[in-house]
Amino acid sequence: MPGNSALSGLLKAKEDETVVAVIANGGGPYGIAAYHVQQAAEKYLKAALVSVDITPPRSHDLVQLLSLLSVETVSEEVLDAAGSLSVFAWMTRYPGGPDIEAHDLVRAQQEFDLLEIGCDRSSRSHKSSLREIDWGSSSLDIV
Repeated sequence: MPGNSALSGLLKAKEDETVVAVIANGGGPYGIAAYHVQQAAEKYLKAALVSVDITPPRSHDLVQLLSLLSVETVSEEVLDAAGSLSVFAWMTRYPGGPDIEAHDLVRAQQEFDLLEIGCDRSSRSHKSSLREIDWGSSSLDIV
């Protein structure tokens, strides 16, 4: 994360959210929008790591990032959402990948929301307060 500050990570995540909204409201390409949903989630999690003095790894694996936060109370549903979102980091960027349709982007948005809610709930009992990361102002509502 260039600049290596939580704030710079949040600002970059907001840029990804803007890209998602522009692409979704313009009718596609949905694969690129899904990639940016994953990127926004990744940047939020990396910002959370930086906020508790953990250097984020060079990884797109959202499950790994959650594990580094030692969020012990994350539900299986949230972990599944993180795993599903992680594949958009590579699946949508290269030729030969699957066609991503509007309903796939909606699913990615829902997984982002699950990750956001799950992290917010678990932060109440954890040393790294994801509540300090302003998920509340994130808006991937494109449906």
